[in-house]
Amino acid sequence: MPSAVAAAATELGLEPILVPERLREEAAVAAVLALEPELIVLADYGQIVPASLLGVRHGALNLHPFAAAPPPWRQSDPGHDPGG
Repeated sequence: MPSAVAAAATELGLEPILVPERLREEAAVAAVLALEPELIVLADYGQIVPASLLGVRHGALNLHPFAAAPPPWRQSDPGHDPGG
């Protein structure tokens, strides 16, 4: 069953969508690089991205669905203490 992100991307015609079980496996890396991407976009993906995939022309963009509404304890000022 595809994730909500994969389902929405498919509905929008954003393809190909690859969802390998382990991104660091050689076959997964080869499948991505075979597409000759200039940019890799990861959305709601909880795995470490291999360095070989970060070397594409424009790199990799890792999107998190809660980036627009971060938890209340995450502040833009790293010195800010929300508890006091």
